[in-house]
Amino acid sequence: MKTKLYLKFFGLLIVTAILQVIFPSISIKSILLKPDLFLLFLTYIALRYGRFSSVLFGFCLGFIQDITTQIELLGAFSFIKSITGYLLGSIFDYERIWSKQIRWLVIVGIYFVHFSIYYFIQLNGSLTTFLVGTMLVSIHATINLAFLFLMNKFIFNSKLV
Repeated sequence: MKTKLYLKFFGLLIVTAILQVIFPSISIKSILLKPDLFLLFLTYIALRYGRFSSVLFGFCLGFIQDITTQIELLGAFSFIKSITGYLLGSIFDYERIWSKQIRWLVIVGIYFVHFSIYYFIQLNGSLTTFLVGTMLVSIHATINLAFLFLMNKFIFNSKLV
C-alpha cells in the first residue's frame, strides 16, 4: 500500500517539476513570477495527509526548488516550504471543525505569509522596495490561489478544500 502511495507521490513530483520548469513566467521589475506549482503540490499533500507529511515534503520540495531555481538563496525555499507545510498541515487537523470558507481564508493567509517571507528574503528586507514587495506578494499569492481554486474545482470536484 505504501509503495503505491510513494510511487504516486514520485510521479506527481516529476510531473510538477516538469510543469514548473516549462510554465511561462511574468516579469515585473526584473523579477520573474510564475505559479509555484510546488506550493500547490504541498497544499495537496497537507490537505490529504496532514502536518507531518507536509513538513517533510515541504522541506524536500523546497530543497529541489532551491537547487533548480534559486541557487543564490540556497535554503530559503526549504525553510519557507517547511513552515508553509506546517501551517497548511494544520488545516488537516481542523477539517471537521472549520467550514469550507474558513479553510479557504486560512489558505489565503498562509499563501500571503509564504510569499511575504520569500520576498522579504529575496529583496533583502529593504524598506525601499516595500511597495514593490507588497505588489509581488499580492500578485503571486493571487495567481497561486487561482490555480488552487481551479485544481480544486476541476480535478478534485471541490473536495480538496
